[in-house]
Amino acid sequence: MSDKKAEVSFEGTMTLDKVLSYLEEVTASLRAGSLRVEKGVDSVVLTPADVLTLEVKAKVKKDKQSLQLELAWEGAKLKIGD
Repeated sequence: MSDKKAEVSFEGTMTLDKVLSYLEEVTASLRAGSLRVEKGVDSVVLTPADVLTLEVKAKVKKDKQSLQLELAWEGAKLKIGD
């Protein structure tokens, strides 16, 4: 695995059906063992570990409600040789 930093981010407004479609694609990709995120020419390929950390934040603030989901995992740390 490369030590090179790569990042793709997106924020936008879309219908609930479209959000659900993206979440279903994320779920299917995680089950398959690899998740590719692309925006324009930028892309990141994530390969989840068997053990993940899940963080969930739900907020209600006046007329705005939000839900944040974060998945994180450690990459392989095996090194052989010098």
